[in-house]
Amino acid sequence: MSAATPGSAALPPFPAALLTATGERHIEALRAWGCRIGLAAREALAAADDIERTVGDRGARIRAVSDHFGLANSHHCLHVEPLEWLRLNETQATKGLKHFLASDDERIGCFLRALAPSIVWPMDLEDLSVAAEVRSGRGRIDLLMHGRARNRMWGAVVEAKFEHGLGNNPLSAYRRHAVNLRMTVATDGSAERTGALIVVGKRRCRQTRRKLSRNEHWRFVHWHEVLRRFDAALTELKVDEDFRRFRRTLWERAGEP
Repeated sequence: MSAATPGSAALPPFPAALLTATGERHIEALRAWGCRIGLAAREALAAADDIERTVGDRGARIRAVSDHFGLANSHHCLHVEPLEWLRLNETQATKGLKHFLASDDERIGCFLRALAPSIVWPMDLEDLSVAAEVRSGRGRIDLLMHGRARNRMWGAVVEAKFEHGLGNNPLSAYRRHAVNLRMTVATDGSAERTGALIVVGKRRCRQTRRKLSRNEHWRFVHWHEVLRRFDAALTELKVDEDFRRFRRTLWERAGEP
C-alpha cells in the first residue's frame, strides 16, 4: 500500500485472518477491520450497496438509456466523434443548421417537432423554408422556419444562444414577425397553435428568465433536448456523414460548462 498523503491516514490493510478464518473468527475479523477503516469508508460501502439495489437489472437500464436517446437509429450523431478543431459560435450553429435542414423538407418538419413537441405539427406541410439571420426590427432572427398546411401557416422563430444572454434581443419584434407571417403563437383555446417562439440555449440563467417573464409566449429549450429528439426521430435512406458530424459537434458545444 502506498504511503498516506499529508494530512490523511493510510487505510488499514485487509486482515489476513479474514482470508483464512471461518465461522466466528471470519465475522469477528470483518467487524474489527470495518471498525478500523473509518466512518467515511463504511459510508462508501453502504452507498455502494444502495446503488447496487437501485440499479437492479443493468441491461434494462442500458436499454432504457438507449431508447431515451434513440441510439438504435443508425443516423444518430452520438455514433461519431465531434470535429475537434471546430468550436461553433451562435451564427455558425444556426447557419449550419439552415444549410443542412434546407436540403430536405423532412428534416425541417422533424426539427420543428423537436423544437416544440407540444404542437400537433401536420405531416403534410408544404412550401417549407428555413432561413438564418433574418432581419426583423432592430435585430436578426437566428433561425426562421415555416410552411403551409390546412390553409394555415406553421413554423418557428428560434433565438439560439451559447454563452451570450438575451439582453439586446428584441423578442417582441420577432414575435410580431411570426404573427405577420400568419402563425398563431398564442391561443385562447378557440384555435390551435401553429407557431413556436423558442429560445434554445445551454442554461436558463437569471437574465434569460427575466427576459422570458416579459415575453410570455416564448419558451426555453436546452440544445441537448432539441438534438436528442431530432436524432431519435430522423429517418433517411442514407446517412449524411457531414450533417451527422455537424450535429455531434453542436452537441459537444452545447455541453461545454
